[in-house]
Amino acid sequence: MRRILLAAVLSLPAILGISALGSSDKADKNISVFEGADYAYVIYPPGGYQLITEQAIEAGYSLAFIPEGQTYENASVIIDVNIFRLEKAKADNAYVIELIKDDIKQVRKHFGKSLTIHTVDSVFNANKRLMPTLYFNDSSRFIPTVMMSYFNGRSEIIIFQLSIGRSQPRFEAEDVFMDCLGAFKSLVKGDINQRNKKLGRK
Repeated sequence: MRRILLAAVLSLPAILGISALGSSDKADKNISVFEGADYAYVIYPPGGYQLITEQAIEAGYSLAFIPEGQTYENASVIIDVNIFRLEKAKADNAYVIELIKDDIKQVRKHFGKSLTIHTVDSVFNANKRLMPTLYFNDSSRFIPTVMMSYFNGRSEIIIFQLSIGRSQPRFEAEDVFMDCLGAFKSLVKGDINQRNKKLGRK
């Protein structure tokens, strides 16, 4: 499966590695967690999917989810996730809009003029935070990149990217991707610290 790693996101600071949630439970081992400057992030795998880190990092991503029993190189569906830290300033809506515009230019340059790009309305994560989402298609040929979605964590930008193999029905992969976005949690760290103080935790 050939996927595109966008030049626009490569211009951002270092890719951040993600750790799996420490647990003996098989399902928990496929949950990825990361503490940013303003948010703590919890990224859940879709049902029947496994977390991939080392191979995803080698490919230029922070982590990925693929169907259980498949390999990263030949998976029928891949949800790649990148987390980028902004070193100098916090991202506002204008920053994210410009980032998405740059990504659209790169995708069009990569796949050609016949590519169609649509925005997907009303995509939210588990905390009801809006996630701008793009849908890609080309009726004249197969393209592996199906959707991309963005989360503005102010000090981090998180980008989800859905890619498929040639024999994978797009609609099935799209449902899986939307489930992943809907389960993704962005927890305000100040709220977590306040809750822990009330519970007597450090």
